[in-house]
Parts: sequence; structure tokens; C-alpha cells
Amino acid sequence: MPVHSRRLTWVPPNFPNREIPPKASVWKTCAASDDYLRESALANDPPSKTFYDPERDGIRCRSLGVHEHWNNGTDKKYSRNLGKADGIELFQV
Repeated sequence: MPVHSRRLTWVPPNFPNREIPPKASVWKTCAASDDYLRESALANDPPSKTFYDPERDGIRCRSLGVHEHWNNGTDKKYSRNLGKADGIELFQV
């Protein structure tokens, strides 16, 4: 399976979202983080329709990785844990 040198992941925020009781300020921050990670993962075709060109060479930035959420807070499975070839895989330690 390919190993990507850059991979965005939403694993760390999934844990507090599941374990910490909801507070407006926490959820607002998590929602903004989610938007940021989604935008980065889809930099080649972002939801905001922004043209990302960090090198300023007229070439659109490629995707910076993968963005996904686990299936639920009990099983905590991502796409590769569910048998797909691409995406995030969570290893339980």
C-alpha cells in the first residue's frame, strides 16, 4: 500500500469530540478546524473555490492529504479499517 509523505488526519480531534461534554466554544473551534482540514485535503478543488498557489507559478496546489471522520465513537474505524484501499487507518495500541 502506498505511504504518503503528507497526510492530514482528523484523528486527534475525534477523541475530544467524543470524550468531552459539548461546550459552545469547543464545538465552534472544532468546526473551524474541520473546515480548515477539509479545505487543505481538497486544495486542488476546495469547497471555498479559492485558488491555492503557494509557489505563485500559476499552478493549483494539489491535495495535501486525507480528511475523514471515523464511523462512530464506539468502533472508531476509518476507511482503511473498514476495508478500503485508501484513506486513514487507526491502529489501536
